[in-house]
Amino acid sequence: DVGRARDIPDQLRRAVILRDQHCGWPGGCDVGPAGSEVHHLVPWSEGGTTSIDDLKLFCKFHHQVMIHRRGWKIIVQPDGTSEAISPWGEIIRSHGPPGDRTAL
Repeated sequence: DVGRARDIPDQLRRAVILRDQHCGWPGGCDVGPAGSEVHHLVPWSEGGTTSIDDLKLFCKFHHQVMIHRRGWKIIVQPDGTSEAISPWGEIIRSHGPPGDRTAL
């Protein structure tokens, strides 16, 4: 954790890459670190911190287009599952909704 640093230090970037290993888009994406970028889950401009818990690896398409241009938000749950939420309310989950036994 480096607090409110705008730039992500190399050691923290490497830790995110080692943890995530590929794009973290909830619908599934296997683009590896070479084609990916580290993203602040809570935008720095909105008070997000530069910490391992607030950073996630996304491929350039999901990061630059889906998150930054189209406005999708990523939520990571305490259990490590995640959701991508569109500006119009569509939700893509890395897991089934609660009670959905088909996701097991």
